[in-house]
Amino acid sequence: MKNIKNKLLLLIYYALAQHWPMSPFPFYNFGYLIRGYLVSHLAKRAGANVVIKNKAYCGDFTRLEIGNNSQIGQGARINGSVIIGCDVLMGPDV
Repeated sequence: MKNIKNKLLLLIYYALAQHWPMSPFPFYNFGYLIRGYLVSHLAKRAGANVVIKNKAYCGDFTRLEIGNNSQIGQGARINGSVIIGCDVLMGPDV
């Protein structure tokens, strides 16, 4: 059952949430909330106040660990096992 849930969450992320606009567009906070929620349920570990900017690609997120108050930049591509510490601000297209 968890596998089906993860596939559904991945579908929602890649089909909808990753395309939601960022600041300064209206309702950009909604996109941050949705992407943060999805990553918190998909990632191996996700801390508090994690921000995922739009068009970020992280595969299936199962090998991603991200600490508190960290951000993954717009258009970032993360492959493999990656640990992002606390208070990390990743730029766009990293």
